[in-house]
Amino acid sequence: MGDFFIHIASAIKLATIGLIVALISIFSPATAKPPPVISTEPVATTSEIRTVAATSTKPETPPKISTASTTPPAPITNETKQTPLPPVLNPIVATSTPTIIPEWDTINERARAAVVNIICTSQSAGLMQPLSGSGVFIDPKGIILTNAHIAQYWLIKDYPSKDYLDCVIRQDSPASPRYRAKLVYISPTWIKVHYTDLLTQDPLGTGENDYALLLVNTTTGPSISLPTSFPYLPPATTDTENILGQPVLMAAYPAGFLGGVSIQTTLFMSSAPGAIQGVYTFTDTSIDVLSLGGNVVAQHGSSGGAVVTGDGKLRGIIVTTSEADTTATRDLHAITISYINRRFTQETGVTLPDLLASDVYAVADEFNETLAPTLTKLLTQSLIQTTH
Repeated sequence: MGDFFIHIASAIKLATIGLIVALISIFSPATAKPPPVISTEPVATTSEIRTVAATSTKPETPPKISTASTTPPAPITNETKQTPLPPVLNPIVATSTPTIIPEWDTINERARAAVVNIICTSQSAGLMQPLSGSGVFIDPKGIILTNAHIAQYWLIKDYPSKDYLDCVIRQDSPASPRYRAKLVYISPTWIKVHYTDLLTQDPLGTGENDYALLLVNTTTGPSISLPTSFPYLPPATTDTENILGQPVLMAAYPAGFLGGVSIQTTLFMSSAPGAIQGVYTFTDTSIDVLSLGGNVVAQHGSSGGAVVTGDGKLRGIIVTTSEADTTATRDLHAITISYINRRFTQETGVTLPDLLASDVYAVADEFNETLAPTLTKLLTQSLIQTTH
């Protein structure tokens, strides 16, 4: 990976801007026929949710939308209010039956095996409110793709004292602690824009650059062993034409209607079928954001969850949701893996597939030695200025 982390770090200005505590993304129903209904684990269904808007258009600039505030002392997820935007790309009408016939039961099983819950708690109630979000294994080595507004907590885990925040990777239903992870990469562009938003009740954002990578490096206890290979969903790093109307499966750990104790003891994974209703772009014509239908996944805690197409590939990760009285009437957005790959390549000079094929432990070490301290300084300086 060379010294690209050092190069990025040198480009970051130590000013006072903002950071996000928000999470989750979601969009509304699609017109295409969805896959068969898939049963889910018990989970609460409706609640007010606000999330970061996940799209932008050209020439129109996306509105800054308030992200969800935290509710002490319960672990919660970050979200944002979102105003629907007209699709940038013209709707595409499917002219033929997809050549791949989805085996949705199998896809559901694989997705549920690959999706994780990420929960961060503090030593005591205070400035840092707990966070519960989602992530997805994208490589058998234990690499997790999630949102930057979730992974940012790894950067401040030692503030104000060492190991003040404890972030754990959980699996199964109900979610149970299994692994600990180290930060491999978080978009410095996202941090540079949002590092002052950490304590903001309604932080603003668009979901742009909201991605990060984690690497499982140990377990939570001696009774758990690291597997030789983690269950994962292969990432779809290139755009697909005629994606509108394609059925998808969404899987995450929604927690919008649960209290702190329930989130820590009885948090269930949920998966739901849907279809791609629209596509959005941050640039000109690239497919950067998918709009999806409202469903049980449209809750706090689903940020970083999986959006899987009929070929069994991870097509996107959930990033924002609109606010509505019921989950069925909310709008869910996901940033595409192809967008994440483009941005990662632009920021580092390395593609996501190349990263996955490399010595990820070495990459993580390089990141944490070179770039991470600069990003941590941005966040902690903002926290100090906000609280003094």
